[in-house]
Amino acid sequence: MIKKHEPVIHGLVLRASDTFDPKPELHKRELILSERYRHAGRKKQFLLGRVAARRLLAYSQSVSQGQLGWIERTESGWPRPLDVQGNPLAISLSISHTGNLAVCVLSPVSSAVVGIDVEQVDRRADSFYEDYFSCSEQDAIRQVDGAWSHSVGTVFWVIKEAVLKSIRLGLQVDARTVDVKDIHGPEFASAWKKASVNLRGENPPFVIWRWLNKERKLALALSLMGQDLGELMQLHWREEEV
Repeated sequence: MIKKHEPVIHGLVLRASDTFDPKPELHKRELILSERYRHAGRKKQFLLGRVAARRLLAYSQSVSQGQLGWIERTESGWPRPLDVQGNPLAISLSISHTGNLAVCVLSPVSSAVVGIDVEQVDRRADSFYEDYFSCSEQDAIRQVDGAWSHSVGTVFWVIKEAVLKSIRLGLQVDARTVDVKDIHGPEFASAWKKASVNLRGENPPFVIWRWLNKERKLALALSLMGQDLGELMQLHWREEEV
């Protein structure tokens, strides 16, 4: 039960069906923005992410889709929700996608900046870890037995990406700016678990992560800068198909 007086972080996992049609739910400006993507798969992911974001906006503000403005892309590449007059809303929004799935998270508190990332578990080359992971992170992954090391490496990566999104820099900065210290038992994370991270030059964010499927092949991480989600906010999470 969500208490009305408590700030709520809203999250949505949206899966695309074979009949996915984004046009009824999107603003014409968002459809125009999607034309910048030449690859059909990337375009579909962009549209799915915008549909997820609009659904969250409508739900969190208790309005209909027709009462929403649109979500623009800032010069830095971040999604920024606008009202019907084109004025920025005091809302923090983050979107991620992989395959036929998009994930969006929304903070209604301007002082709590969110970042989200979702990835499928993948086997990555040693050079990838050398380029983007600290020595301590690489050592932690090497200590994991067998194929499970790829799962742990993916969890580390989604955490790093989520944190970099929450500081609104992304991969414009060295990914080793974020140093993942502990993910607290990856094999058991069917529910949200807290991760421990260091952030160079900044106070560490509040970070949680989980697996999105029973096979533990989809890892999801949420980073929150400015407030402690565990103490000051509630997380309202849901999953839908479109």
